Amino acid sequence: MQINEADFKSFISIKLGLSEGSIKNCMIRLRIINEWFTDKDLSKENVEQFLLELKTRGLKNNSLNTYQFAFRHIASFCKDRGLPSDFFDGFKAFKKTKADIIIFTLEEIEQILKHHLPMESSGGKIARFLISGTGRLRCF
Repeated sequence: MQINEADFKSFISIKLGLSEGSIKNCMIRLRIINEWFTDKDLSKENVEQFLLELKTRGLKNNSLNTYQFAFRHIASFCKDRGLPSDFFDGFKAFKKTKADIIIFTLEEIEQILKHHLPMESSGGKIARFLISGTGRLRCF
């Protein structure tokens, strides 16, 4: 079963009011989903097989959840358009994983600051650090 991209984009933009970032994410995932489901029915078993294939290829839980986000909106779209929409009932989000946060000691911070490191831009913002007189690290 193929989902019409233009109709789906209109639905998630107008009826659901998703943000531009969410729309872009859904459209990217929809193209991949449409490709995989070219000769398959949109059923619970096939959705499960699709997600299993992605997981087997090494996608992490956070990435798999972006597909689940798209499937939830595809199910809403199908329900709105009078199409079968129970293919995603019963699926739960994958447990989110977070990167480990490494906390430096004051000695490690002092060692880092002793070396001249160029400022690196991240998302257009430059991170600068300052050790206050109380020994706390402050980012500004």
